[in-house]
This record gives sequence, C-alpha cells and structure tokens, in this order.
Amino acid sequence: PELDQQALDLSSGRFSESSPERFRHLKVLLLSGAPLATEDLTKVLMWAPSLWKLDASYCSLAALPELELWQRMSNIKSLLLHKNLLAKWQDVECAASPGNLEWLTLYGNPITSQPEYQTHVLSVATTLIALDLRVLTDEEHLAVTETGAERRPAGNATGSFRRFAANSEASAFLFREKPPESFLPPQELLREAADELRQLYGKSAQCSAAFAIQGGWRVYKARSLKFSLSETQRISAIRLQKCARKFLWKRAMQTYVEKFLAEEEGLDLLLSAQEMLTLRASKLIELSVRRWVRRRKNRRTVREAATIIARNVKGHLTRCKLLRKFLKLDTYRRIYFPASCTWEAIVLLNVARAACDLSPLPREHQFEAADVMAIRMVDSSEMPRSKSEVSRLLAFRNFSLLRPCHSRRYPSHLWDGPFHRLVPGGTPQRFLEAYGRVRRRAANVDNICRKVFLASCACGPHPIVRDAPYEEGPFVVRETKAPDFRELYTFGRLLGEGDFGIVYTCDVKLGGSAWDEELTREAEARQRAEDTAKDAEATSDGKALSLPQLLHERRKQQL
Repeated sequence: PELDQQALDLSSGRFSESSPERFRHLKVLLLSGAPLATEDLTKVLMWAPSLWKLDASYCSLAALPELELWQRMSNIKSLLLHKNLLAKWQDVECAASPGNLEWLTLYGNPITSQPEYQTHVLSVATTLIALDLRVLTDEEHLAVTETGAERRPAGNATGSFRRFAANSEASAFLFREKPPESFLPPQELLREAADELRQLYGKSAQCSAAFAIQGGWRVYKARSLKFSLSETQRISAIRLQKCARKFLWKRAMQTYVEKFLAEEEGLDLLLSAQEMLTLRASKLIELSVRRWVRRRKNRRTVREAATIIARNVKGHLTRCKLLRKFLKLDTYRRIYFPASCTWEAIVLLNVARAACDLSPLPREHQFEAADVMAIRMVDSSEMPRSKSEVSRLLAFRNFSLLRPCHSRRYPSHLWDGPFHRLVPGGTPQRFLEAYGRVRRRAANVDNICRKVFLASCACGPHPIVRDAPYEEGPFVVRETKAPDFRELYTFGRLLGEGDFGIVYTCDVKLGGSAWDEELTREAEARQRAEDTAKDAEATSDGKALSLPQLLHERRKQQL
C-alpha cells in the first residue's frame, strides 16, 4: 500500500468522518484529543489488525474493549492510553495483553495511583521495554520474577551505575505527550513512530546492566582475539622467515656447488643414473623435433614457392590471353598516339626492342602520319582508377573519339563532316522557309548529283575524292556499285538537324546486312593488302617493324 494508507491522523474529533476501508492497511493511528467511546475503539481494533502504534490518549476512555480483541493485535508495539479515565485492573490487563507490546503508557489514569500498578503490568506484559515515561531496567524485571523470600535487597548504585537502578534519571525519555495542534501528514506520523522506537531501544540498551556486561564481554573477547591473532601472525612470520632463509641458503649452496663442479668439469656428479637417462632421452627428443620442424618448414617453403610460380605463370598467360583477346594486335596491326607523345612512344618501343634484343630507335625517328583524326583524346586525369593495364587501355580506347580522313573535302574538319546539333523541338522555321522557296523555284540538280548524294548516304567509301591534296585539284567522282540507301535502311524518328543534313534513326533491312558484310570484307582485304605492301617495303628498306612483327620475329628466332 501507499504511504497515505499506512498512517492516519484522526485526532481532535476526526474519527466520526472515517470509514472501515481506510483502516485496512494502517500501521500508525492517532486518536488523541477528543472524547472516544469504548465502542469506537472496538471498531478500530476490528478494522485495523496491522497496527503497530495506537495513540488514544486524552480521549476520556472509561473502559477498554474485550481481552480477545487485544490479544489479536499481535503486531502492535506502542500503545499510548495516558490521561484517560481507566480505573479497573481488567482494563490494565487488556492493555498489557498484546503479545509483542514494547511500550505502554497509562499514567494520568486513576488506576495508576495503586502501588502494585507497575508490578501487575510487568507480570502480564513480559515483553515490555518501557512503561509510561521511563524504560524498564533489569532490576525492575527481576523484581517481578523473584518471590518475596528470594528477593534481594537493592544496593545503592553510585557513579555511572546509577542508570541501572530502578526509576533512575537516565531511564526517562521524552516524546510528544499531548495531541498535535495541527493535522500531521502520514509521512510525519511514520517518521515520528520510527524515531520513538529507535529512542526507546537506545535508552533500554543504555539502562540495561546485562547489555553493558555483554558489551564489555564482547570488547574483552575482541581484544583477546586481537592479541591471539597478533601472536599467531608473529609466529607465522617467524616461520616464514625461517623457511625463506633456509630456501635461500639451499639455493646459494647449490649455485656454489654447480660453479665449483663446472670449473672442475664434473657436473654429471650431481645427477643420478635415472636423471642422466632422462637428460639423454630429452636431448634425443629435442633433436628429432627440431629435424621434423625443419622438414615441415622446407616443405612449406617449397609449397609456397610453387604457389607463387604457378600464380605468376597463370597471371602471365592470362595477361597474354587478355592482350590477344581485347587488344587484337594480330588483327589491328597499328597503334595510334598523339603527336605530342612521340617521345614516350619511342621510349616504350625501345623497351620492347631491348627485350627482343634489337637495336633502339633514334631520338629523331619519324613515325608514319596516321589516316585518322583525333576528335577527342582523353587526359590521364580523366581516366578511371584501375589496377589492370588492359582495363586502362580499353577505357582509354572507349573514351577517345577518332574519325578517318577520307577525301578531305572540309579543310576545317578533317573527318569529312560538318558540325551537327540536336534539335529538341523539330525543324527551325528558317529551314522550313528556305525549303519552301527551293521547292517553289525548283533546284538545279542533275542526275549525277543525285546519284552521288545517294551513294554518299550508303556504306562504303565516299564517291567524291581528290587525286591531289585538298588545297588544289578538282573533285573526282568515284565509280561505286553501292545501291540506293533507301533500299538498305528503314527510317525512324528525327534526331536532329544541322546546316548540311538531317539525322534519323535507321534500321537495316533484310538485304542490307549482307551488303554491309560485303563492304566490310572488302575494306578488310584492302587494308590487309596495304599493310602487307608497307611491311614488305619496310623490310626491304631496313625500316623498323611494328610491335606484333617484332614479337613474331622473336618467337621464330627462339624456335
């Protein structure tokens, strides 16, 4: 239960406002300061069986409830009934009947004026510690248990022993006798009850001769135990020092004997036959173990070396396969590089030629001009980070943009094409107006121009070429057998328009793929023929070979 349900202040006439449910978990109850009937106190004892403090002082009680109700109150420890109208010994017996009662106050009642009042109370309440305003001493308890013939006369206690005498000044203790002037909260009531019991126990121990004797005996036993432990520690320390000195002396003597026998070469004299056999066996075991560990280390070294060799060989073979698969050096027998990287190309070729036991190229070596134009060349800072050189080369190839130089019709654009831009919203209005005027006026275009235009839209070489460089000489129309591009492709949506043309998405028709393959085969055959003629010319003139040719010549020499 909560604290509000454990203590209750019904003093000064508040009992009439209470209900039975409020008394179920009560531990402290205050009823002082207002007239109270015996029936009301009977209800309290029936409603609150868990009480351990009941204050019914200044209530003008003329009689107490029945004895059975008080005997049921097994938890009550403090019962305050002073300043009432109790005048019968039956009421005294009822108040002293709880089994665990420790403090009872009945002063101020008519019955307490009788001389045998204290003796009668102590004969009923055997567990009582304090009566009225004083704690009970051992002498008062013994006076009740002894008969008149065996009763010993009380001596005159002096000094500090006066506190053990009956009705001594040291046995008195203070508490709140009168009803409180204002309402007390439950927390205050519980704290007050706990403080009163704590003061009661302290005063009882202070005025008890038996407790003082027991305390002195405990102090004496503790002091004796301390002295015995000190003596035991002293004896144990002496024994430990004796054993330590003995051990140190033995070790010093053993060390001296070993040094002496080592100088005389007689260490075996310290060993018995069994110890010598054990030493010999341990040496043999040590040699065998060392030999076994050495063999394991050698086998592990061999395995690691074989693993490293196999890994390197596999890596070399894999790199060769990757080079042959992705770089296709046997198919594309040319390497293009910017003119600004000529020095780096010479260095790399000299490294390869040195590996093939060939003479290095001179610094003034001139490479053949390429037939392509680099529209965009990737910088090293734009390349993605990759550990594989093949991946870097492929990325470099994919990120760069090259265009072949065919007829060089556009001096400003060597890839033979104009600039184009995407048109997001369709054809501009100016092109539509110009196209309308041309259609109205007709165009001065003959059949040759139409044929050349249709052939330029199809795959294959451009039909217009120059026999001379683009600065001079007329245009020449090349004879071509390419079909009309409208027969090869199906047009889709418009992608963009430029100053010179329109871009559409196209799909190859059923017969167009065969034409593309034929043109591709012709271009490859023509390129192989040109490469073979150039290689033969370079070999006959003593010029430098390409990197795949150098590797091929190297393999032939090794075979």
